[in-house]
Amino acid sequence: MFSKIKYFVTPILIITHTVGFVGISFFPDLGLKSVSELNLIVSFTLILLPAPIQNLWKKIGVIFLLGMSVEILGVATGYPFGNYHYGDSLGTKIFDVPLIIGVNWFMSAYISYHLAKSFIGNTYLRILVSTLFMLILDILLEPIAPKLGYWYWENGVIPTLNFVSWYLVGLACVYIIDLNNQETINRSARNLFFIQLIFFVLLNLFLE
Repeated sequence: MFSKIKYFVTPILIITHTVGFVGISFFPDLGLKSVSELNLIVSFTLILLPAPIQNLWKKIGVIFLLGMSVEILGVATGYPFGNYHYGDSLGTKIFDVPLIIGVNWFMSAYISYHLAKSFIGNTYLRILVSTLFMLILDILLEPIAPKLGYWYWENGVIPTLNFVSWYLVGLACVYIIDLNNQETINRSARNLFFIQLIFFVLLNLFLE
């Protein structure tokens, strides 16, 4: 069953992100910004359908806890990212941080990792480049995050510290994924990287 489902994952992801882009950019009254949490959950679930999930649960759990811990610390103290707070578009929060953020730390690392794994054999270089891909997605997302109600920086200024710290935390996440990783390339995850990349670029161009 799952061997057949995996062929539909990328088309479904393209459809959901296309609907999201059109709705958010041109039909704001539809309120699609408020279903961002659902879209992330659907994307997370879909890319794991072709994955050896029994081997990934521990890594998902560790990265979720790492991501949430760093974000909770960041919101409470301003370290290591800078001073910011989350809006209400990303759903249920714990200690002022949406739970979906912990999931997204894993998903961002996972899709970036499988893109890099497609053409890099050296372990150390693969980890470094994977994290760079993660950072590219964050750089594209930061300018539109306040418009989507995701998070807000103090005085509306994104500090350089955010990108440095984001890379370092991302590096840890990718390292965890790479540990004893025997997966074949997850094409659905790799494709989601490009779908999100295009999605964020288009929102930067069209979102007011």
